[in-house]
Amino acid sequence: MITENWRSADESQNKEVLPKNVEIVEKPEGRYRIVYGAHNVEQATKDLGPNYAGVVLEATSSADECQTALDKNTINVQYRKIIQDTRQRKKPIFVVDIDSIPEPLMYHFGVPVVEAAAVGVALLSKNKNTGNQKITRRDFLKKAAKIATLGYVGTDMLAGLLSSSESHSEIAKKALHLRENINPKYMYLLTLRNLLVAEKMTKISMENKEQFSGEDLVAVYGENHSDLALVLKMSREERMKELKRILSILPRPFTEPEDLARVLRFDFDAEQKKWRMQESIDEDIMRAAS
Repeated sequence: MITENWRSADESQNKEVLPKNVEIVEKPEGRYRIVYGAHNVEQATKDLGPNYAGVVLEATSSADECQTALDKNTINVQYRKIIQDTRQRKKPIFVVDIDSIPEPLMYHFGVPVVEAAAVGVALLSKNKNTGNQKITRRDFLKKAAKIATLGYVGTDMLAGLLSSSESHSEIAKKALHLRENINPKYMYLLTLRNLLVAEKMTKISMENKEQFSGEDLVAVYGENHSDLALVLKMSREERMKELKRILSILPRPFTEPEDLARVLRFDFDAEQKKWRMQESIDEDIMRAAS
């Protein structure tokens, strides 16, 4: 399971001074810009950087639902300005996440309500502490675990609490560590999604290398996906090996192979004033999931 700590891009190698919620990954096939945020807070368009080729958005919905949400700009609050910017700059939008996650699986891999407490503890410790004083991991777990018996909540509640992009790395990192201690099964599903996204982003860059011409492929995702940059740095062989391992652990079948392998591309049609969708299947992922 991938649990490496949050890492920032090396600003000395970039002319741009990167925001704290942005990471850069450079690979032979292209350059990736990973932007983290909260789904209930509008993402600033400056996070997309000065030049980008396209944007990957987090969405676990059917193709038709994605189409409707893009046309109406109702995917979630986080993407309101992002969608407007891509439309104005005539840039494509990609959706590469799982088609849908069945409710039984979400209950099986539910997020304990203690995660909400984790974020609360992290925020309180940040506000109360001064200088270099930090709350210890042991105290952090003890405080959060006091309400662990209250039940389960969805990740939207956690994302709702992670509303500060300036402090998100510390908070998200603590919450992710807490998941491993309280509910490690959830991490398998999160890791699976990161692997799928990274593999499909790699394919998109490879297939559009000339069209992208050195511009960034940007992924705008929720705080919980803090390992996405790390997974992108893996070789494709390492990534596919890890993908097969994760699939062997999850209860099967929890979704159809094509739901894992689908790739959606949307280009805005200015005349029709709507997004045009192209749907394709990643054959390598399809074989791994079959």
